[in-house]
Amino acid sequence: MVAFLGMVVLGGLGLIAGCGDEASAPPPFTASDTQVRAECLFGSYLPEQVGLQMAARPVPRDWGAIEDAPGTLQPDRAAAVLTIRPRQPGERLVLTGVRPHVERHPLRPSGTVFYRPCKRRLRGAAIEADVDGFGLVQASSSDPDGVIGTGLKLPRNARPIKFPWTIRLDRPTKIYFIAHSEHSFCTWSFRVSWHTDSSEGTIRVDNGGRGYTMTDTIGVDWNVPGPHRRWNQVLAPRWTGVR
Repeated sequence: MVAFLGMVVLGGLGLIAGCGDEASAPPPFTASDTQVRAECLFGSYLPEQVGLQMAARPVPRDWGAIEDAPGTLQPDRAAAVLTIRPRQPGERLVLTGVRPHVERHPLRPSGTVFYRPCKRRLRGAAIEADVDGFGLVQASSSDPDGVIGTGLKLPRNARPIKFPWTIRLDRPTKIYFIAHSEHSFCTWSFRVSWHTDSSEGTIRVDNGGRGYTMTDTIGVDWNVPGPHRRWNQVLAPRWTGVR
Protein backbone atom coordinates (compact mmCIF):
# COMPACT_ATOMS: atom_id res chain seq x y z
CA MET A 1 0.00 0.00 0.00
CA VAL A 2 1.29 3.55 -0.86
CA ALA A 3 0.46 7.31 -2.37
CA PHE A 4 1.75 10.96 -3.85
CA LEU A 5 2.23 14.71 -2.56
CA GLY A 6 1.89 18.66 -3.08
CA MET A 7 0.50 22.19 -1.43
CA VAL A 8 -2.66 23.30 0.49
CA VAL A 9 -5.58 24.76 -1.46
CA LEU A 10 -9.03 23.23 -1.54
CA GLY A 11 -10.04 21.08 -4.45
CA GLY A 12 -8.25 19.19 -7.18
CA LEU A 13 -8.89 16.86 -10.08
CA GLY A 14 -6.53 13.91 -9.90
CA LEU A 15 -6.85 11.27 -12.59
CA ILE A 16 -4.11 9.84 -14.79
CA ALA A 17 -5.63 7.48 -17.33
CA GLY A 18 -3.79 4.73 -19.13
CA CYS A 19 -0.50 4.81 -17.19
CA GLY A 20 1.24 5.78 -20.43
CA ASP A 21 -0.54 3.09 -22.42
CA GLU A 22 -2.04 4.88 -25.44
CA ALA A 23 -4.24 1.88 -26.23
CA SER A 24 -5.98 2.03 -22.88
CA ALA A 25 -9.63 3.09 -23.05
CA PRO A 26 -10.84 6.25 -21.25
CA PRO A 27 -11.62 5.62 -17.56
CA PRO A 28 -15.29 4.82 -16.84
CA PHE A 29 -15.29 7.27 -13.91
CA THR A 30 -14.09 10.71 -12.83
CA ALA A 31 -12.14 11.42 -9.66
CA SER A 32 -11.55 14.56 -7.61
CA ASP A 33 -10.07 15.30 -4.19
CA THR A 34 -10.47 18.09 -1.66
CA GLN A 35 -9.11 18.84 1.79
CA VAL A 36 -11.19 17.80 4.80
CA ARG A 37 -12.02 20.85 6.88
CA ALA A 38 -9.97 20.98 10.08
CA GLU A 39 -12.84 22.03 12.38
CA CYS A 40 -13.70 18.43 13.24
CA LEU A 41 -10.38 16.87 12.35
CA PHE A 42 -7.39 17.91 14.43
CA GLY A 43 -7.18 21.70 14.53
CA SER A 44 -5.97 24.70 12.51
CA TYR A 45 -2.38 25.97 12.74
CA LEU A 46 -2.26 29.75 12.33
CA PRO A 47 0.98 31.70 11.72
CA GLU A 48 2.22 33.66 14.74
CA GLN A 49 0.85 37.14 14.04
CA VAL A 50 -2.45 35.84 12.65
CA GLY A 51 -2.80 33.51 15.65
CA LEU A 52 -2.07 36.27 18.17
CA GLN A 53 -4.73 38.47 16.58
CA MET A 54 -7.23 35.60 16.62
CA ALA A 55 -6.52 34.72 20.27
CA ALA A 56 -7.17 38.35 21.28
CA ARG A 57 -10.68 38.25 19.82
CA PRO A 58 -13.78 36.37 20.98
CA VAL A 59 -14.20 32.85 19.62
CA PRO A 60 -15.85 33.33 16.20
CA ARG A 61 -19.31 31.92 15.68
CA ASP A 62 -18.26 30.88 12.18
CA TRP A 63 -15.24 28.57 12.43
CA GLY A 64 -14.45 29.36 8.81
CA ALA A 65 -12.85 32.58 10.06
CA ILE A 66 -10.08 30.36 11.50
CA GLU A 67 -9.90 27.69 8.81
CA ASP A 68 -9.72 30.32 6.05
CA ALA A 69 -7.30 32.69 7.83
CA PRO A 70 -4.12 33.55 5.85
CA GLY A 71 -1.45 30.84 6.08
CA THR A 72 -3.60 28.30 7.93
CA LEU A 73 -2.23 24.73 7.95
CA GLN A 74 -3.50 21.44 9.34
CA PRO A 75 -1.30 20.18 12.22
CA ASP A 76 -0.11 16.64 13.04
CA ARG A 77 -2.87 14.92 11.05
CA ALA A 78 -4.46 16.16 7.86
CA ALA A 79 -6.96 14.58 5.53
CA ALA A 80 -8.29 14.77 2.00
CA VAL A 81 -11.34 13.04 0.60
CA LEU A 82 -11.28 11.39 -2.82
CA THR A 83 -14.62 11.19 -4.61
CA ILE A 84 -14.98 8.69 -7.46
CA ARG A 85 -18.02 9.19 -9.71
CA PRO A 86 -19.02 6.49 -12.22
CA ARG A 87 -19.88 7.55 -15.74
CA GLN A 88 -22.27 4.59 -15.81
CA PRO A 89 -23.48 2.82 -12.63
CA GLY A 90 -22.35 -0.73 -11.99
CA GLU A 91 -18.72 -0.43 -13.09
CA ARG A 92 -16.26 -2.70 -11.24
CA LEU A 93 -13.18 -0.72 -10.17
CA VAL A 94 -10.13 -2.51 -8.77
CA LEU A 95 -7.70 -0.44 -6.69
CA THR A 96 -4.37 -2.26 -6.77
CA GLY A 97 -2.30 -0.14 -4.39
CA VAL A 98 -1.71 3.18 -2.63
CA ARG A 99 1.60 5.05 -2.64
CA PRO A 100 2.30 8.15 -0.48
CA HIS A 101 4.81 10.85 -1.35
CA VAL A 102 6.24 13.42 1.09
CA GLU A 103 8.26 16.59 0.51
CA ARG A 104 9.81 17.89 3.71
CA HIS A 105 10.38 21.60 4.35
CA PRO A 106 13.22 22.93 6.55
CA LEU A 107 11.63 25.73 8.59
CA ARG A 108 8.24 25.61 10.25
CA PRO A 109 6.58 29.03 10.60
CA SER A 110 5.96 30.08 14.19
CA GLY A 111 2.31 29.74 15.12
CA THR A 112 -0.43 28.43 17.36
CA VAL A 113 -3.26 25.90 17.03
CA PHE A 114 -7.00 26.53 17.37
CA TYR A 115 -9.18 23.50 18.01
CA ARG A 116 -12.87 22.87 18.59
CA PRO A 117 -14.11 19.33 19.35
CA CYS A 118 -16.99 18.43 17.04
CA LYS A 119 -19.65 15.78 16.61
CA ARG A 120 -19.55 15.83 12.83
CA ARG A 121 -19.44 12.32 11.41
CA LEU A 122 -17.99 11.54 8.01
CA ARG A 123 -19.04 8.54 5.93
CA GLY A 124 -16.74 6.43 3.79
CA ALA A 125 -13.67 4.20 3.78
CA ALA A 126 -10.41 5.62 5.16
CA ILE A 127 -6.66 5.04 4.81
CA GLU A 128 -4.00 6.55 7.09
CA ALA A 129 -0.27 6.80 6.29
CA ASP A 130 2.58 7.71 8.62
CA VAL A 131 4.50 10.30 6.61
CA ASP A 132 7.18 10.69 9.32
CA GLY A 133 8.57 7.25 8.57
CA PHE A 134 8.37 5.24 5.38
CA GLY A 135 4.87 6.17 4.26
CA LEU A 136 3.51 2.99 5.78
CA VAL A 137 -0.29 2.68 5.65
CA GLN A 138 -1.15 2.17 9.31
CA ALA A 139 -4.86 1.39 9.29
CA SER A 140 -7.85 1.26 6.98
CA SER A 141 -11.45 0.26 6.44
CA SER A 142 -13.06 -1.11 3.30
CA ASP A 143 -16.61 -0.03 4.12
CA PRO A 144 -17.63 2.95 1.91
CA ASP A 145 -20.77 3.24 4.05
CA GLY A 146 -18.95 3.12 7.38
CA VAL A 147 -19.51 6.13 9.62
CA ILE A 148 -16.29 7.83 10.71
CA GLY A 149 -16.55 9.61 14.03
CA THR A 150 -14.85 12.73 15.38
CA GLY A 151 -11.23 12.89 14.31
CA LEU A 152 -11.79 10.29 11.55
CA LYS A 153 -11.93 7.46 14.09
CA LEU A 154 -13.40 4.38 12.44
CA PRO A 155 -15.84 1.94 14.10
CA ARG A 156 -14.30 -1.11 15.79
CA ASN A 157 -15.95 -3.47 13.31
CA ALA A 158 -14.34 -1.80 10.28
CA ARG A 159 -13.11 -4.31 7.69
CA PRO A 160 -9.44 -3.82 6.72
CA ILE A 161 -8.63 -2.96 3.12
CA LYS A 162 -6.67 -5.60 1.25
CA PHE A 163 -5.23 -4.85 -2.17
CA PRO A 164 -6.33 -5.49 -4.82
CA TRP A 165 -9.54 -3.88 -3.48
CA THR A 166 -12.63 -4.15 -5.67
CA ILE A 167 -15.31 -1.44 -5.48
CA ARG A 168 -18.59 -1.57 -7.38
CA LEU A 169 -19.37 1.96 -8.51
CA ASP A 170 -23.15 2.09 -8.27
CA ARG A 171 -22.96 5.69 -7.05
CA PRO A 172 -20.30 8.26 -6.08
CA THR A 173 -17.82 6.69 -3.64
CA LYS A 174 -15.70 8.54 -1.06
CA ILE A 175 -12.36 7.43 0.34
CA TYR A 176 -10.59 9.47 3.03
CA PHE A 177 -6.78 9.74 2.97
CA ILE A 178 -5.14 10.75 6.25
CA ALA A 179 -1.53 11.89 6.63
CA HIS A 180 0.00 11.59 10.10
CA SER A 181 3.16 13.57 10.91
CA GLU A 182 4.26 14.45 14.44
CA HIS A 183 7.79 15.57 13.60
CA SER A 184 7.86 17.40 10.29
CA PHE A 185 6.65 20.37 8.27
CA CYS A 186 5.85 18.81 4.91
CA THR A 187 3.69 18.56 1.81
CA TRP A 188 1.99 15.22 1.13
CA SER A 189 -0.02 13.45 -1.54
CA PHE A 190 -1.13 9.97 -2.61
CA ARG A 191 -1.22 7.97 -5.83
CA VAL A 192 -3.74 5.18 -6.19
CA SER A 193 -3.22 2.61 -8.97
CA TRP A 194 -6.35 1.06 -10.51
CA HIS A 195 -7.76 -0.99 -13.35
CA THR A 196 -11.17 -1.91 -14.77
CA ASP A 197 -12.13 -4.44 -17.43
CA SER A 198 -11.34 -1.88 -20.15
CA SER A 199 -8.65 0.47 -18.80
CA GLU A 200 -6.04 1.15 -16.13
CA GLY A 201 -4.27 4.13 -14.63
CA THR A 202 -3.43 6.12 -11.52
CA ILE A 203 -5.55 8.48 -9.43
CA ARG A 204 -3.64 11.35 -7.85
CA VAL A 205 -4.83 12.67 -4.50
CA ASP A 206 -2.71 15.80 -4.64
CA ASN A 207 -4.78 18.99 -4.61
CA GLY A 208 -4.56 19.54 -8.34
CA GLY A 209 -0.79 18.97 -8.37
CA ARG A 210 -0.09 21.33 -5.45
CA GLY A 211 -0.29 18.69 -2.73
CA TYR A 212 -1.44 19.27 0.85
CA THR A 213 0.83 20.98 3.39
CA MET A 214 0.79 20.23 7.12
CA THR A 215 3.00 20.91 10.15
CA ASP A 216 3.94 19.34 13.47
CA THR A 217 2.96 21.01 16.76
CA ILE A 218 6.03 20.38 18.92
CA GLY A 219 6.20 23.18 21.50
CA VAL A 220 3.07 24.88 20.17
CA ASP A 221 0.18 26.24 22.26
CA TRP A 222 -3.34 24.92 21.62
CA ASN A 223 -6.43 27.12 22.06
CA VAL A 224 -9.94 25.78 22.60
CA PRO A 225 -13.18 27.70 23.11
CA GLY A 226 -13.90 28.49 26.75
CA PRO A 227 -16.72 30.22 28.66
CA HIS A 228 -18.05 33.52 27.35
CA ARG A 229 -16.45 32.94 23.92
CA ARG A 230 -12.93 33.26 25.31
CA TRP A 231 -9.97 31.05 24.43
CA ASN A 232 -8.39 28.59 26.86
CA GLN A 233 -4.87 27.23 26.35
CA VAL A 234 -4.60 23.44 26.72
CA LEU A 235 -2.31 20.54 25.95
CA ALA A 236 -2.77 19.01 22.50
CA PRO A 237 -5.77 16.64 22.32
CA ARG A 238 -4.88 12.97 22.26
CA TRP A 239 -5.27 11.41 18.80
CA THR A 240 -6.87 7.96 18.84
CA GLY A 241 -6.08 7.11 15.23
CA VAL A 242 -7.95 5.19 12.59
CA ARG A 243 -9.01 1.79 13.80
